[in-house]
Parts: sequence; structure tokens; C-alpha cells
Amino acid sequence: MQLIIQQLERIQQNAKRKRKGWQEQKEGQESRSRGETRARLQGRGSGVWSGSSYARLLCFTCNGRIEAFCFDGVKRMCTIRGSLKNRVWINNGDIVLLGLRDFASDDKADVILKYYDEEAKELKELGEIPEHVKINEGEFDLDGEDGDFGGEDGKEEEELDIDNI
Repeated sequence: MQLIIQQLERIQQNAKRKRKGWQEQKEGQESRSRGETRARLQGRGSGVWSGSSYARLLCFTCNGRIEAFCFDGVKRMCTIRGSLKNRVWINNGDIVLLGLRDFASDDKADVILKYYDEEAKELKELGEIPEHVKINEGEFDLDGEDGDFGGEDGKEEEELDIDNI
């Protein structure tokens, strides 16, 4: 009899462990959003070591490859590592940590980690990222030029009257 009671207690403990941290799913809520928390910067290994660099994404090319502008002034072609593909959404203008390659040319790297906006702001406050970097803006202009779409030479086009044609 005691053996059965011990087995039931183990089953209940295992069930509690499986449920730990998970909330009850509400109707219409996706299952992947339950209990999901973002890791804070302290647990994600802040700081650049030799062979790595912070960068801002410029554009996607193809096949999990991106162009990134490193804060050391070099534009690099990067590949997204397998554990980040289809798990972490990376957009243009995001701050990432790159692993520089020792065995290849200087213009190639691998994306190790994506920093969320809150984490990027913390890195900026710590002085890891330069002060001039704008955070929380999806698109940016590397040259600092404003996108002028008013027409050629900045002049607006005149409206055409259809009746006079």
C-alpha cells in the first residue's frame, strides 16, 4: 500500500514540475506565449570579448545572411547561426553581437545574439555602444541623409488638370 502511495506522490510532484511557471491558457491565447519571459541582460553575457563586436543590422541579403555595420567602423557580411533562425525575429536596425572569424577574411562574421530594445538601452547606458546610435527605430539612414520623396531637386510636382488635356 505504501508503495502505491509513494508512486502517486512522485507522479504528483512530476506534474507540478511540468506546470511550474506556466499559467492557465486563456481562450484565444497562443500556447507559446504562456509563461514566456525575456532573459535580462545580466543572464545573457553582456560584454565584448576578443573576437566579438557589437553591430547594427543594415539589410538582409538571402539564406540567413545579413549585412551589418560594426561599431568599430567595418561593414561585414554575417550569417545567422542555426539556433537563432526561425526562433528569434531579427529586423533591420537591431543591435546584435557578432562573433568575428579568425580563419576567414575580416569582412565576415556570425550573429551570436540579438539584443532587444531594453537591453540595447542598457548597453548604451553602460557605454558598450556609442552614444550616437539610435535605438528603437526600425529603419535608419547610415549617411544621416533624410529621405526626400517630394520629387527631383526637392520640388513638388504640380497637379495636372485632366480637363485641360
